[in-house]
Amino acid sequence: MLVVETRSHESVCTFGALLTTKEKCVIKQFAPQVQGTGARYKAKELFEQEARRLQQLGDHPEIPTLLAYFKQDNRLYLVQQFIDQ
Repeated sequence: MLVVETRSHESVCTFGALLTTKEKCVIKQFAPQVQGTGARYKAKELFEQEARRLQQLGDHPEIPTLLAYFKQDNRLYLVQQFIDQ
């Protein structure tokens, strides 16, 4: 379950048991503009490949941590740590 609360210009995400505390996060929607079953399959495959690589990187000082990735209503999402600069 994903709950997103918006307060001014920040979002706070809760993923049920996945996150035990509320953390600021960024939700990236992957929406490829492709047509055809083969192209959609390839786009989904590339999305999942990127998500797995981000998971493998774990806590890297130069890359926001991947908190989750999921599919909902035929849309793909990455949820990453929000970096406040």
